[in-house]
Amino acid sequence: MVSNVKFQRADLPRSFDISKYDTCAQFGVSEWYNNLMRRALTRSMFENHREHYWTELNHTVDFWLENPIAPVRKLKKVMAT
Repeated sequence: MVSNVKFQRADLPRSFDISKYDTCAQFGVSEWYNNLMRRALTRSMFENHREHYWTELNHTVDFWLENPIAPVRKLKKVMAT
């Protein structure tokens, strides 16, 4: 059963700013995939491998709170020689 959970502004970190997410309005499939996959992998690291990744997760949490949107990564085609 799903319960209705209501969050208040006070529940969010002080660094949260909704305007940081404005760029999401322009997302295509690859940008959504990139950002959602990063969040899923980080969550998996925390839930399943916390002991191993604890230091890394603690060092990056502030960065991701300040920069919640992963930049677009362009693939560069490399010709085999």
